[in-house]
Amino acid sequence: MRKCIETICLDKSAVGNSLPKKIEDLGERGVIPQTLSAMATIIKNLGNIGAHSEKIEIDYHDRQSIEDFFLAIVEYVYIAPAKLEKLKVSMSGKKESFI
Repeated sequence: MRKCIETICLDKSAVGNSLPKKIEDLGERGVIPQTLSAMATIIKNLGNIGAHSEKIEIDYHDRQSIEDFFLAIVEYVYIAPAKLEKLKVSMSGKKESFI
C-alpha cells in the first residue's frame, strides 16, 4: 500500500524530494484533506517498519488499520469524484437542478 501511495503522489503531481514531503504537498494543495495526509504518513511509516525493522511487529489490527486508511484515501481521491460526476450527468437531464 505504501507503493500505491507513491503512485497516487505521482498521478497527482505531488512535489517533494521524499514521500513524506509529497504527501504533505497533497494535503496542502487540497488533493487530500489533512486527516488523510496524516493517514498516508502513518501508512508510509508502518511500511518502513514492516520492510526494515526486525524488532517491531505489525499485527493484524495494524494491517487492518493500514488497509482502512488506504481505502479511505483511494475513495476520496478517485472513487468519490467519479461517483459525483456520474450523479451530475444523471441529474443534468432532470427537470430541477440539484447541483
